[in-house]
Amino acid sequence: MFVFFVVLNSVRDRRGIVWMITATSLPLPYIFHVFRSQLSWFMSWHYAEEMRLINGTFMNLGSNEISAFYAAYTLVLAALFYYIKSLRARAVLAALMGFNLYCLLYSQSRGSWLAFLGGLAIMGWCFNKKAAVAAGVAVMIFSSALLTVLPVSVQERFSTIFVEEGEERDRSAESRFVIWEVAFKKYKDSPVFGIGLHSFHHVNPYEGKDTHNTSSRC
Repeated sequence: MFVFFVVLNSVRDRRGIVWMITATSLPLPYIFHVFRSQLSWFMSWHYAEEMRLINGTFMNLGSNEISAFYAAYTLVLAALFYYIKSLRARAVLAALMGFNLYCLLYSQSRGSWLAFLGGLAIMGWCFNKKAAVAAGVAVMIFSSALLTVLPVSVQERFSTIFVEEGEERDRSAESRFVIWEVAFKKYKDSPVFGIGLHSFHHVNPYEGKDTHNTSSRC
């Protein structure tokens, strides 16, 4: 928030905006290079939980956090691509979006994938309603065919978002449903005052886990 405050009060004209966008875009090719280098260690392209350990240049962030960055910043680049008319600038923006989308796909974060698609839908609706509706209908009709274009590991990860009754969820998703049941019970016990900020992992019987997943929050 402090950095945001500094930038907000420092950028006063178009030149400042251009420099700010340039400065924040320059690291993206290197981030892509490091992410791809880490991914190349895997001999198989099928999904494995170890793929969630790849974090590129973000050493202290998890896969969900870095994929949220890729999703959000790619939407920023897409908005710039829509408004900027220079073909040279658009080519650069397209390349940067390609780098980010590669990292976003292989981040294996289902929430970030859905958030990115939702962001695209909102942007499309704001920019061109008719085109957005047409694109949405086309995606729904050809969704099965479009999924086959994606990497195998991404297809396997994406398929775990929706499971039919009686099918087994993956370990990560199943653990959330178990812990959410505990959280709903705690909410019913105290719906108004709750149990206190940052207290759930102390009262959760599953070894101090948070409500998001099986990762600890101390």
